[in-house]
Amino acid sequence: MRLFAEALVRLGGPPAIVVPWIEVLAGRALAPLLAPGPRGLPAVLRLEAPEGDGAVRRRLLALGAPGMAGQRGEYIAPERALSLTDRDSGLRYPRQRQLGFARVLARLGREIGPARCMIRPVDVIGMSDKVDCHRRFLAAGLRVARALEGPLQDVGDLRAAMDEAGVERVFVKLRHGSSAAGMAAYDRRGVPELITSLHFEGGVPYSAPRLRRTEEPRAIHRVLQWLLDEGAHVEAWLPKATLDGREFDLRVVVIDGRARHAVARVARGGAPMTNLRLGNDRGELGEVKARLGATWSQVRELAQRAAARFPTALYAGVDIAVAPGVGPVLLEINAFGDLLPGVLLRGEDTYAAEIRALAATIQ
Repeated sequence: MRLFAEALVRLGGPPAIVVPWIEVLAGRALAPLLAPGPRGLPAVLRLEAPEGDGAVRRRLLALGAPGMAGQRGEYIAPERALSLTDRDSGLRYPRQRQLGFARVLARLGREIGPARCMIRPVDVIGMSDKVDCHRRFLAAGLRVARALEGPLQDVGDLRAAMDEAGVERVFVKLRHGSSAAGMAAYDRRGVPELITSLHFEGGVPYSAPRLRRTEEPRAIHRVLQWLLDEGAHVEAWLPKATLDGREFDLRVVVIDGRARHAVARVARGGAPMTNLRLGNDRGELGEVKARLGATWSQVRELAQRAAARFPTALYAGVDIAVAPGVGPVLLEINAFGDLLPGVLLRGEDTYAAEIRALAATIQ
């Protein structure tokens, strides 16, 4: 939020009024802040990810507890959730946390009515669901990685689905995860191997900033079963184009319908995941464009078409891989995917570009 607020002031706008998520979760109403400002100009709501605050996480877990009735996955009662320490949390209860987040977003949507939003709560909820996004993109005719369908209740179901699909390698992602949290790449060719950011300490799951490889059957089963219990989106392993022998994909930020800023994410050490949070590298975008040639325009078009599936969103971060012999393939979309520090386009960062686009729609 700080970088956006700084860009707002830098461009001559009024200082942002920042309402911490903990206050929203405690019941603070936002509607009074969204009344028209000076000269009748509308107030605009920008939603940020509720991360980095243990108190916020505890409130979200308590709020999501009622929705866990009949659901699989780890459950914690509201009173216990509110007494958790930060050390107790790790990556636990991701399904319950998302249910709490969706519930508070739905409440905000009702409360703010037709007030102006950079992304309305309904589309934030939609973008945070990988299964829903995949189905939405597929229905729109967009090229996506192949998903393994069916009731994937346990590791046996996963292996059966792989047999039916004729694939030996898959990515297993938390349905509501982000930044490769807990993500696993499962390769059962020869000796089965798992590459994952998920590990357990004292029975508590954590998402590490470095990937781990294991061939130990019990460790593989534990990671996969935990992901499936919490709700997983499973896709066939997609080979990606390479730079200097290393696989890469792209985060493209679409603003007001146009693909604007982009960053290439280049994997280290032969890893199949490219997320920068995992210690991977930024590639030189000019080199990537030269490598892709005419395919670059296809990447931009795919990103724009993906963002258009969420019509209230002024901006979105779209992840795209270029598969050899296939072309651009849509991976994910992120309502909070516009944080690209140091990435400028014609001298503007993503936030300045968003503010200018927003101003043009208001005037």
